[in-house]
Amino acid sequence: MNADQAVELLQSAAWTMLTIGAPILGAVVAVSLCVGILQAATQVHDPTVNSVPRLLLGVLCLIWLLPWMASRLLEYTQESFDGVTRFF
Repeated sequence: MNADQAVELLQSAAWTMLTIGAPILGAVVAVSLCVGILQAATQVHDPTVNSVPRLLLGVLCLIWLLPWMASRLLEYTQESFDGVTRFF
């Protein structure tokens, strides 16, 4: 395995990580923004008001997206193993 192949493998890993994590992170950021606007409008600045919706939405998104995430990880793993055997 040369340096170009190793870089390609690492780029594929980084891209897979970003595509798997982005939907959950995007949903949590969106709900955090909405709760922040609501807190600013009502002047309720309790930390749990912001933490609980983010936690619940993150867990719900994880449960909902878990089959898709597992299939993406399985696909990446198969491509990686195929790539390693192709390199040697």
